Amino acid sequence: MYIDERVAHGRADLYLRDRPELEPDSLERIIRDVCDGAPARPARADKFTLCLHAENHLLAPLKAHGFFGHIEYSAPDPLLWMSIVGGNQRIGFRWIQLLHAIEANKFWILKPLTITPHAIARCLQRVGTMDVPGILEPISLALGFAIPLMSVSHQEKWRQFAVPVREGLFLGDSGPDGWVIRTYISRKPYEHESGWDKYLNLFPEIPRWSPSDLRNISVSGRWMTEQLMAIRKERLIVDRVSRLAKQYERREDKQGEQWRKAKSQRDRDRRRQSDA
Repeated sequence: MYIDERVAHGRADLYLRDRPELEPDSLERIIRDVCDGAPARPARADKFTLCLHAENHLLAPLKAHGFFGHIEYSAPDPLLWMSIVGGNQRIGFRWIQLLHAIEANKFWILKPLTITPHAIARCLQRVGTMDVPGILEPISLALGFAIPLMSVSHQEKWRQFAVPVREGLFLGDSGPDGWVIRTYISRKPYEHESGWDKYLNLFPEIPRWSPSDLRNISVSGRWMTEQLMAIRKERLIVDRVSRLAKQYERREDKQGEQWRKAKSQRDRDRRRQSDA
C-alpha cells in the first residue's frame, strides 16, 4: 500500500502525542524512585536473600509499571536487568534500561537505542501500514538485534550501523547515549539493488517468531549473537562491507522518488482507462 511521506510522519507524530506514560524522563524517574525508595536490605544477608529482596522490592514494582526484565543469577554479582521503550514526539522511541548489581547495590540507567520520528515514519511508509502497531515486528527485531550488533560495531570500529530486519534494515550512527536509528530502507525482492544488499546477504533468513518471543528480545538477541559469531569466523564484517567504516549521511530518498513516479504512472493509467 502506498503511503504518502507526510501521512506517515503525521501518523508517527499522532501515536507519540500526549502519551505521558511513554515520556522517557518520567520512566527514568520511576526507576530512580523505585531504587532509591526500596526498603533497607537485611544486614549481613547472603546472596540468595539479597536476590529475593531485589525481586520483591525492585523487579516486582518495576514490572507493575510496565517494565520487562529478570535477574541474572549466574553472574559473579547477580544482576537485575529491566527495560522499557518510551518515547515522545521530539525523540521518537527510546529504549531505557536499568542494570542493578545486587550485591554491590549499585545501579545504572542506560539509553542504548533511540529510533527517531523520521525512522518510524519511513518504516510505516515502506512496510505499508498506517498504524504503529503494524511495525511491531521490525521495531522488536531492531531492539533484539541491537545489543549484539553494538558489541561487534565497537570491536570493528563502525562509524555507522545497519540493523537487518525482515525485508529491510534500519540505518543510523552513534549519539551521546547510544545508537540512534535515523532511517529505514525497504529491501523487498522486487525492488532495485541497494548498496546495503552485500550486508543483508551476510545474514540468513530471519525466523518468524511468535508475538511472545518477539517481545522477549533475548530470543532474537541470542539468534543474532549466533549469526555474528558464524559470519565473523573468517573475516570482519567491516572488511566485507566497507561503508560501515564511513560516517552516516542522510541522502536523497531514491525509493520515495521511485514510489512517487510509480504512483503517478498508475494514476495516469487509471485516468486513461476511465476516459476510454
